[in-house]
Amino acid sequence: MVAAWGAPLLTHLEVLAQLRPRLLRVSLAGASGNATALGDHAATLRAELASELALGDSGLAWHSDRAALVEFAGLLVRIGGSLAKLSEDCIVGCRSEIGELKLGGGGSSTMPQKQNPVIAETIVSLFRVGAAMSVLMQESMVHREQRDGVAWALESHALPTVCMASARALALAIALVEELHPDPDAMLANLCGGQQLVFAEAISFELARTMPRPQAQAEVKRLCADARQGAGSLVDLVERQYPEVDWRRVATPAAQLGDAPRQATRFVELVGRL
Repeated sequence: MVAAWGAPLLTHLEVLAQLRPRLLRVSLAGASGNATALGDHAATLRAELASELALGDSGLAWHSDRAALVEFAGLLVRIGGSLAKLSEDCIVGCRSEIGELKLGGGGSSTMPQKQNPVIAETIVSLFRVGAAMSVLMQESMVHREQRDGVAWALESHALPTVCMASARALALAIALVEELHPDPDAMLANLCGGQQLVFAEAISFELARTMPRPQAQAEVKRLCADARQGAGSLVDLVERQYPEVDWRRVATPAAQLGDAPRQATRFVELVGRL
């Protein structure tokens, strides 16, 4: 789960590095974009200014070209979306009936057994604010001629809001993960609970070794229905029906980890390279 939370953020870092030269460009072109007041030395002065400020020199006026700023706002929203995904999982994981995650703070004043995931909820709200403002940023791309006061005014409202929402969400996300604690026992109990229906796919794949896959899926679907009706756990039922298979080997959390350990290790390696 942590790797699934963090991997998109690593991608966002890569995109930010790619965006930097398109975004950080000098603007020295005069009111209409042709730098008439600078005379024949306009290009030289612009290049020297760019060098002094450690900015890129686009070579062209970008008064009406807001694509890089819109791309930047979009990236901030994507970052916010990744943080919101993390937060939504935390909101679900800390529910009393699930209890797989423990969050810092946020106790309920009237229900002592309950965690109020205030920080996680705030992160999700900030994402939605940023996403709404990102739409306005896209609207601001449409400039009338070379200087459109309407588009610039729209941008001046939208872009700062996107930036502030993203910055606050990042700060809150750090606070959230620093206080986040998993409960492995609760995770295991939830996996093995619910009539062990979580193992339905693994059981159908195992049955498909000895029968056509559609038949195996139909069998498992029938056994799942029986389990829901109280006839026993899915594993108990399949053991009775097909005792020749060691179902306690197949239908266990450890046997169904798949590629998750490698993915987690790979994520740690990538983070270590930052």
